[in-house]
Amino acid sequence: MPRIRYIKPEFFKDEDLAQLPPLYRLAFAGLWCYADKEGRLKDRPMQLKIEILPYDEANFDHVLDTLSNSKPVNNHSTFITRYEHDGNKYIQINKFKEHQKPHNTEKDSSIPPPEYLKGMEKGMEKGMIYGKGAESSSELNNVYETVKKATVRDFIGNYCEAFKSIYGTNPIITAKDSGIAKRLCEIPDIQTIMESFFKSKDKFIVQNCHSLSIVESQINKLIGRRGKKSGIASWVEKKEQENEQE
Repeated sequence: MPRIRYIKPEFFKDEDLAQLPPLYRLAFAGLWCYADKEGRLKDRPMQLKIEILPYDEANFDHVLDTLSNSKPVNNHSTFITRYEHDGNKYIQINKFKEHQKPHNTEKDSSIPPPEYLKGMEKGMEKGMIYGKGAESSSELNNVYETVKKATVRDFIGNYCEAFKSIYGTNPIITAKDSGIAKRLCEIPDIQTIMESFFKSKDKFIVQNCHSLSIVESQINKLIGRRGKKSGIASWVEKKEQENEQE
């Protein structure tokens, strides 16, 4: 069943979308209306073509492939993710909840999430991998710009994206990590802290794979010694100085 969705004025000037043909941009917006509250829908190109582009000549399967493979310049993921579960094909509209506010009467999604969302939605045993740390901070500059008033779910989603940009895979989020994320969301300017945290090449941080428990423990040590505001400021200043020396 189609749903009413928001479209922001920024949509029309988006540089990432500007890389796509006009018909593909229209199709992308059309997918929002057929996605559930989690941004998921069944991957049925022929049916979606009839619903979204009924009067245009287009290979909708190719449209979906393009949306799932075109790497945006300014974002950290493709526009959509095409995936399978138990032999059924689905679509996940990436960052759907950053741009949409589904009505609270909408039914919960009956479509299973893609692999990259399973960790933060269900929680799994911790299994971080080791990496070398962030080589460049340019990809991470805006990851946490919306976190200040974000929900725990948004915070974890942003954390997963930043983690993947470093290690090439998604972290496994446990119930403990969700609790840490909830506490971190209450800290003023958490987006600035997390940005500095992911830029850091500190050996201890890298060896522990930029885990949420590490950033919380370091912040808590500073808060305990100097008070909340000054402790956070000192931590950020220290990490920025370390990054400049690299």
